[in-house]
Amino acid sequence: MITKKEDPCMSEIDILMVYPRLGSQDTVLRDIPLSLLYAAAHSVKNGFRVKILDCRLYPKHWKAKLEAILQRGCSLVGLSVMTGHPITTSLEIAKYVKETYNVPVVWGGPHPTILPEQTLANPYVDFIIRDWGSEPLCQLISALKGRGPILEDIVGLGFKKNGHIVL
Repeated sequence: MITKKEDPCMSEIDILMVYPRLGSQDTVLRDIPLSLLYAAAHSVKNGFRVKILDCRLYPKHWKAKLEAILQRGCSLVGLSVMTGHPITTSLEIAKYVKETYNVPVVWGGPHPTILPEQTLANPYVDFIIRDWGSEPLCQLISALKGRGPILEDIVGLGFKKNGHIVL
C-alpha cells in the first residue's frame, strides 16, 4: 500500500535561523545570509532540521512568514545580530517569539560576541553564542533536546542561570 509521506517542510523544525532586517541597508545588501548558513552547518550534519528565514526579503510581511513557521513547531530560534539597527529589529523578532510562542531564543553574530553581558541582560534573549557558532549551536540544540552536553560545557555559549549571567 502506498502511503503519503509527511512533507518535511510542513513538520516541526529544530532550529529556525532568522536574519533580521537591517534598516536602510536592506535595499543595498542583497547577498545570501552566509552567517546563518555557516552557523547551521553542524546542526544539519548532525541530523537536526533547520530552516532559514531572511526577513530582508519580506520587509512588510516578515511577521506572517515567521508566524507560519512557528505555528508548525520549533524548538529554538536563532538570530544573527550585527550592532546598529539590526538590534532593534532582532529585539522585535525575539520579543514576538518569546511572548507568542515562548520558544528559546539564541543570538549570535558580532553584537553578542562583543557585548555578551549587555545582550543577555535583555529578557527576550535566552542564550548567546560568541565567535564561531556552528558547533556551539549544534551542542545547544542537542542539550535542549536532552541529548547533548550540559550548557556549562558548551564553549562560546552564554546564558542565564538563577538570575545570573553565565559565560
